[in-house]
Order: sequence, then structure tokens, then C-alpha cells
Amino acid sequence: MKLKLDTKALADPRLKPGQGETFAWDTELAGFGLRRQGECRTYVAQYRAGGRTRRVTIGSTDRLTPTQAREGARKILARVSLGEDPQDEKAAQRAAAERTFAKVVDVYLADKQRTLRPSSFKVARLYLTGSYFRPLHAMGINEITHPDIAARLSAHHPRAQHAYRGSRQASHLCPVPLVHGGGLGAGQSSGRYP
Repeated sequence: MKLKLDTKALADPRLKPGQGETFAWDTELAGFGLRRQGECRTYVAQYRAGGRTRRVTIGSTDRLTPTQAREGARKILARVSLGEDPQDEKAAQRAAAERTFAKVVDVYLADKQRTLRPSSFKVARLYLTGSYFRPLHAMGINEITHPDIAARLSAHHPRAQHAYRGSRQASHLCPVPLVHGGGLGAGQSSGRYP
């Protein structure tokens, strides 16, 4: 159905909760609509990209006014007309967020468990999963920079901020190769590490 999406339209009996999914499309802005799924009503922007119809959720009717949602849809649709695909960008961000430091450390340790002596493995596990690097665990692997790692090391060893670079005995503990060099993060870097 088509109607002008404004405050009055939200009270329209055709938009009241019911069964299934229904859409009401705005008469002023093509691609801007209101989706009703049971009790939930959300604003959406719909567009075509790569031969497919895509939809982006803007927000709930409880949190946004129709004017705010229309402005959000206008920005999304403007990006689409410039050749971007906001839905693909969201999917890429979700995929990057799933590749966190903690997950890479888990894979790295599983691999190193076969090659390190038990005592070395125990130290490596405590070092990478303990308080040294815990603040980095939630970060995406491509977000971590050299200063992040240096800050974590200097927080525990203030005089050793740069000493870890050449330390032969702690080379298997240093997360820099893990993230950006020859470890599991090889080829995954965003280029932020020199």
C-alpha cells in the first residue's frame, strides 16, 4: 500500500498489528517504507543493487519519528545512487567483527600446542589470553595497531615498551607476527602496521 508516512499514517488501521509481513511505501520518497511484522513496526529503505532487491532497516517506530526515518532513508538511498551498497557494507563489517583478536589467538594456540613444549605453551597461553592482551580480545584483528600492542606491553613492563621487538626468548609470545606478520593474520592486515 502507498501512503504518506507521517505521524497520522502510524495510526492508520491498515498498519495495526496482524499476521504476516506487510509494507506501506511512502508517496514522497521512493524506496522509503514501513514494515510491519506482527507487533513490530520498523522503517526501511529498499533499493536495487547488483540485480537484487535489498532492504536496510532504519529503525523502530518507537524510537524514530517519520521525519527522522525519512532523512535516514534519504541518506541511504543517496549512497546507493552513488554506487554504494549499504547492505554489503554491513555484511562486511559483521564478517570483520567476527575475526577478533581472541578468536585468532585461539586458533594460533591450537596450532602452537603441537610445536611448543608444554611449559612454553602454558606461558604463551597465559600471556595471550591473560591480562596482558585482554583489552584487545574484542577488537577486530585489522583494527589492532602497533601502538595498541606497545601500550599493552608497557602497561605491564613500563621500561620494556620497545624492548620486546628484539627479544629472542619472547619471540613466540609477541602478538605482532600473530596479527600482522607471518602468523595467522598474514595477508589479513589493513596496512595499519608498518
